[in-house]
Amino acid sequence: MTHSLDVRRAAFATAISLTFLLAGCLDISRRDAELERLAENFSAQADRCLLDVRDNNMAYDQAKSCKSLSGLSMAYINAGAPLTFDGSAVPRYGYSATKAVSTAWTAVALSNARHRELPPVFSLW
Repeated sequence: MTHSLDVRRAAFATAISLTFLLAGCLDISRRDAELERLAENFSAQADRCLLDVRDNNMAYDQAKSCKSLSGLSMAYINAGAPLTFDGSAVPRYGYSATKAVSTAWTAVALSNARHRELPPVFSLW
């Protein structure tokens, strides 16, 4: 009788532990999904910015798509995600955000090269 009671207690303790573990995983997954959504929006807008500068011959400072990058990057950062990663494992959303920053800098460089009559842009936002 004591043995079956111990088995039940162990099973109950295991079930409780797994419940807390799964709840933590779901919370992390929701957070990562939100960060991934923000990073993808940021990256898509950076792509539009580059297209405006490259294909529509707009200056970086004058393109609405480029001006909106500031708000998108701040939403991403305020959600708790960094724009740079140090040697640790980079989550999938980190690659999207890093690509967005690189694309924005490409748009800045192209704009500065094409629109020399305007003051050069030295920062993204």
